[in-house]
Amino acid sequence: MIMKERLKPLYLRKQEALLRRLPKSHILYPKIERDYQKNLAGYKGEKSIDYFLSYLKEEYLIFHNVRLLDRKHFFQMDTLILTPSFACILEVKNIAGSIFINEETDQMIRTLDGKEEGFLSPLIQVRRQQDHFSNWLKEQEIPHLPCIGFIVLSNPSTILKSSNPQILQAATIPSKFASLENKYKAMKLKKQNINRLSARIAESHVENEGLILEHYQLVKSEILTGVHCPFCKTIPLTKTFGYWTCQKCGQKSKNAHTDALTDYMLLFSERISNREVRSFLHIKSSSTAKRVLQKLHYPYTGNTKNRTYLIKDNQSEK
Repeated sequence: MIMKERLKPLYLRKQEALLRRLPKSHILYPKIERDYQKNLAGYKGEKSIDYFLSYLKEEYLIFHNVRLLDRKHFFQMDTLILTPSFACILEVKNIAGSIFINEETDQMIRTLDGKEEGFLSPLIQVRRQQDHFSNWLKEQEIPHLPCIGFIVLSNPSTILKSSNPQILQAATIPSKFASLENKYKAMKLKKQNINRLSARIAESHVENEGLILEHYQLVKSEILTGVHCPFCKTIPLTKTFGYWTCQKCGQKSKNAHTDALTDYMLLFSERISNREVRSFLHIKSSSTAKRVLQKLHYPYTGNTKNRTYLIKDNQSEK
């Protein structure tokens, strides 16, 4: 049973918003696009294992992209699976080419198109996650639940030149869990305990909400304002007769401003004032901006002069 769904990560959505609103001529645009494509490939790799996870027992509890605090260190797990007998962490890697893990040097060597590259072994990452989660379980007074971790290769064409049992091809997930079930037969958690632990994980999850403009050392004035076209991404659209109209492709939209306000939330702040709405959406009238906000039913705080609205996240893609 899926307890926390796999949604598009917040950092990926922030990069998408930034790429929509940074001029393509900007010196940092190519770097941000490379970062985005790398992160997008990772996310697609994570999504691709969901089919194989669907073969696991229904009573197993599955959490995607969980970020917890172990004392002073946050740690994030691509997929966490809770069973009555053990916990399992899956760290997904979408890697092309062939890879060799040198366990003496803790290095992964990838060969692609005749070129060799060296990376830190992903085994270090998953073992650190095991340690963190084991510590976290102890803090929850669950010290005896075994915690196993695996690197899962989501790309079926990846050639693995290592025999470490902690590295799996995605298609072998169901058979690996069958082996784990035979190995870890002792029930460590009763149903009420696993449900309590599940609730604790859900309430302890902390989203990574780093400021993307600070990350790339950008300032607000470098970001394009205005409503973007939902069809061709042109910025800005013009408001005529109740519709946002694109001068480039000719398409019209009644609610394109909703996505623009989501961009504001991703790039700047989840709170916005009437003045900031007018500036960002290119609306001249404060009364028009007020009507836009009222129709969106955003919750607000403050009186008329200093009122700020909380932008609702309209994320729907998993």
